[in-house]
Amino acid sequence: MKYLKPYPMFEYLMKLEGFKQRPLLGMDVGKTCIGVSVSDPSHQIAQPLRSFNSEYDNLQKEIGELISSHNTSGLVLGWRTYNMKPTENALLVAQFAKTLQQRHDFGDLHFTVWDANYATKSAELLIKKLNYLPGEEKGDLQMLASSCILQGYLDFLNCDKSRLKPWSLKLWSPDLDE
Repeated sequence: MKYLKPYPMFEYLMKLEGFKQRPLLGMDVGKTCIGVSVSDPSHQIAQPLRSFNSEYDNLQKEIGELISSHNTSGLVLGWRTYNMKPTENALLVAQFAKTLQQRHDFGDLHFTVWDANYATKSAELLIKKLNYLPGEEKGDLQMLASSCILQGYLDFLNCDKSRLKPWSLKLWSPDLDE
């Protein structure tokens, strides 16, 4: 499993044989919960899949099985920043990705990170409209946030790239240790 910045990940995916038949997985990694979403095979729509408790003993194994069972073409992890600098959560995401790389051999599977700064807030607004009782929304909140993150990346994949400014993709794309 290798990290690629968002645009090189897009270029890699476009060259990947069978890409249009294999979904992407999105993840919102938090201290207590990890939300997972999946794209449709045409990479147009993200939908919530499930959430995991971060304290769960078999977490890495379950996520590995999820990646394999969906025949995933790539991962999109939520990345939070403040004033263009990684937050504590971003460091948690980097550690999660590193652990996933060390414990599993996914072959040519690549991952990237995508802006997650407003994903949780968007999910909270949706949860509020759905009239959840206090305390019962945590797992669903992470799942919905992961869908927002993945949908943002899918919208990027499907947008007209000629309208993008070259500097715009460098603003918050981190350099993670490979």
